[in-house]
Amino acid sequence: KGHYHRAGYTVHLGVDFNVPAGFRVALPTNAILFHSEKDRDFHGGWGGKLIFRAESGIFFVIGHLKDIVIETGKS
Repeated sequence: KGHYHRAGYTVHLGVDFNVPAGFRVALPTNAILFHSEKDRDFHGGWGGKLIFRAESGIFFVIGHLKDIVIETGKS
């Protein structure tokens, strides 16, 4: 799909996957939910955003979410 960045803008800090609403997403390791919020739409933005912190100290960000439903204790 298109993007909302201005022409010539090359910085993007993640990988976007376009998946259907309701698609299940899992982290590659155990982590705790560090932060969650729904950003306002700034002609793009994060939308629903979850930030997880793994035991190793690595952070995982899952963004552009329409709805946020968290299931714990599932594998």
